[in-house]
Amino acid sequence: MDDLNGPDVEIRPASTLILLRDTKVGYKDINYEIFMLRRNLSSDFIGGAFVFPGGGLLTDDSDESVLKRCRDFDFRLNDARFNLSSGSIAYFIAAVRETFEEAGILVGLCQHDNNVDFQMYRDQLNLKRIKFSEFLEIEDLYLDLSEIVYFSHWTTPIGPPRRYSTRFFVTKVDPKFELSHDNGETVESRWINPKLALELSAAGEIEIIFPTFKNIEKLLPFGSSEELIQGLAQMQVISEVTPKIVLENEEFKILIPGDEGF
Repeated sequence: MDDLNGPDVEIRPASTLILLRDTKVGYKDINYEIFMLRRNLSSDFIGGAFVFPGGGLLTDDSDESVLKRCRDFDFRLNDARFNLSSGSIAYFIAAVRETFEEAGILVGLCQHDNNVDFQMYRDQLNLKRIKFSEFLEIEDLYLDLSEIVYFSHWTTPIGPPRRYSTRFFVTKVDPKFELSHDNGETVESRWINPKLALELSAAGEIEIIFPTFKNIEKLLPFGSSEELIQGLAQMQVISEVTPKIVLENEEFKILIPGDEGF
């Protein structure tokens, strides 16, 4: 077995958010669906793959003007779960911002009386004509991040030209919300049962990259969205997973801690 890992590259912090909704008709004992987006085939990063909303952190995600609009965030508790001295809130905000840009839903939005043109602001954010902090400030909006659950941390292995240290989150949304892809970075979207998603991937009908696949697997022991949220929220230790890419019998293979040969 040969190790194919090459020179190291900068690791960018990133967030991704799994959206859940309940369904009346389940599939193989799972009564909820997850929202997935298909990346543009012309993208220079995992084009054509089905992913969750997410992306790299921006400086604006930790700006004081955004932080003051997040109500009742437990900095000490969340920093400890992230194994950070500070800064965990930026990952939550990035997850919310990216999900708004890519799926069209502002997760954790507190009740308000404003008549907000959310689609206009989504478009402006995707065109980089406005910052997320400015959007919240202009419309006087606040966020409650307490229903967004952090449950996984994956770092891209040495070798690929892009590396991310990605924090995975999960939250439940009301089925009445209409979500949609942005017709830019993503060109297709669907709600899908997680077990079915893995079956379609295994059959080669859709492409799901390794970290996404493995994190969907973590959802399968839970039959309902309530059980899933409660179960993942109770995790005491969230260990960072950094796979290794190796060549075995003339084939590339991805190993994770615990695999033979890791």
